[in-house]
Amino acid sequence: MPCWKVAPLLRIGAAGIALFFATACCARDFSIESRDLAPLPEAAVIKIKSAKGSEAFGHCQLVGKAIQLATSVASAHWVATTASACGWSAARGPIWIVSLDASATQPLLRTHSYDLTVGRNAQHGLRHIATATGTAGYREESLWKFNGKHYVLNHRTRHSSQP
Repeated sequence: MPCWKVAPLLRIGAAGIALFFATACCARDFSIESRDLAPLPEAAVIKIKSAKGSEAFGHCQLVGKAIQLATSVASAHWVATTASACGWSAARGPIWIVSLDASATQPLLRTHSYDLTVGRNAQHGLRHIATATGTAGYREESLWKFNGKHYVLNHRTRHSSQP
């Protein structure tokens, strides 16, 4: 079955209009519990730990992996989280996206979620991103778009499993 047929579904508003978020692959590209995460390049660690709002994670080891966000050329982007569940809550951990480009001094994205999927569609040269998290009581999905400087939240949906 083609990947686009099993892409995650994001619901928009109370009217229940559906939006299919086309993804680059069938599965998520990153999870805070992935077994393939490795220590980050030092430049990525410095950008994350020096960013506003990252102070609470100063004692945590950072891990992650390279991801392809640029639509036209190979890019040096990393997605990261903390190792050993450092600073995590029930179903969410910190997630950062950093560019190793010297002109990018801050993370392109800082959020708390469980997983991340890179989309096919792009804005300002970088692909859209979907993040998702959930527990037995809810599921939250977010769509992020690059504004030329960093990723901004485009849409968030929270589904309750309570009747």
